[in-house]
Amino acid sequence: LGLGSIFFRRWTRTAPPEETSPTGVSIPGELLIALWFVVLYLEYACAPQHVFPWKPVIRDASRFLAGLAIPFSILVVLGLRSLLEIPFVRARRWGRWIPEHPFTIGVIGLLALIGLTSRPFFDLGFLADMRAYVQKVPTGTKVYTHHMMRALAIMSDQSAAKRINWVGGAPREILNAAPAFEAFAAQADEFWYMHKIVWMNNRKRMEKLDPVTKQKTVRKQPPMATYFADTEEKWALAKLMVKGDSPDLAFYRRRTPQMPVPVPLAPSAPEFGGLLSGPPTGVTLPATWQSSVAGANGKSVQNKNRSVHAAWTIPASLRGKVIRLDVTASSGEVETSGVAFKFDEPPSKRKSGLERVGARAAELLKIGVNKPKMEVLVKPYTYPEPGRDFFLIPIPPNAETCHIQIRFAKAVKDATLVDLKAMVITPLEGTSWATDRVQSEPER
Repeated sequence: LGLGSIFFRRWTRTAPPEETSPTGVSIPGELLIALWFVVLYLEYACAPQHVFPWKPVIRDASRFLAGLAIPFSILVVLGLRSLLEIPFVRARRWGRWIPEHPFTIGVIGLLALIGLTSRPFFDLGFLADMRAYVQKVPTGTKVYTHHMMRALAIMSDQSAAKRINWVGGAPREILNAAPAFEAFAAQADEFWYMHKIVWMNNRKRMEKLDPVTKQKTVRKQPPMATYFADTEEKWALAKLMVKGDSPDLAFYRRRTPQMPVPVPLAPSAPEFGGLLSGPPTGVTLPATWQSSVAGANGKSVQNKNRSVHAAWTIPASLRGKVIRLDVTASSGEVETSGVAFKFDEPPSKRKSGLERVGARAAELLKIGVNKPKMEVLVKPYTYPEPGRDFFLIPIPPNAETCHIQIRFAKAVKDATLVDLKAMVITPLEGTSWATDRVQSEPER
């Protein structure tokens, strides 16, 4: 309505441009606002990072669409103005009362949005936890990380970040093995990274196709740096931050003999509850999923079941810990699947009736709406030849069960899980679930 009203008024205007609207609402530069909105929308929605095949630059980063909030809100006001200018509406008493009392209408609209929205009003998310961690880092501490992680530290607290000695100037790429990078890591007291960002450049190269053969130009994974391949050998996880539903921000410190030792878990370990122990309760590795399966007549038919579900009973010994998963897999697609871990807490039986009423009222009023989500999502990156990826999966301190879902992308024809290694880690400062302010405290 807002966009339509701008062009309708432009094309049908007979009065001089400076004439005031019947509603009293006049916004200068309406065409510029429309242009602002359209250009931003097309840029976010259609700008490609790769033309053949077509790949949008934003992908699932919907947070960038917040840039549309300002022009969008103005267009909403213009749309409401166009409705109030309809003769039928202006002929009614309430239709005249609304533009005559803008403050009252604004308050009513704000209260309505507060009552209807499911989002918190203001939440810094993981940045608050990031700031707290950066502020605690002693002056002169040597930190090895990549440039985006350093930028995030500066954004969270610039003065505290200036006290840190950024080893090697925080290179742009640190995932692949290189003598210079290993030397930087050897000098550092701490090692930080964001999983998705350290994979970014490798992923771009993985997606490139040969123009003649239409095959992936990179089929084999380059050697991984030792601080990623064997992180726990020389480093101890100090803090893990869950950003949204992604356990993405990891902070490591140089390992000392006093720090908790990580415990490897074999696929047949009882902690996994038989998920990886083979039939009938689990799967046997290597395991392959295919988009086409043999039908009753022997012909291949489409596999309509593109997701795998499993339930895992979490033993008490793993609650509040972090499990590092090292996944070795292969597929013709770079991002084969999304693996969701949804944790369930035990129902509280000790709340009084008054507490339950208060909790319900807070939920209705959106007070503390950013409550524990208890869900993480990881997306392994795969090469045509077996390659390795790694994830840190935090276990909430009160979780009793975990529902695991593996959902394969539509473009995937086949994917093979070659090997899976797990390690139980006790974070020195626990895990921060940034979306809900929940802390998994470390063991004392």
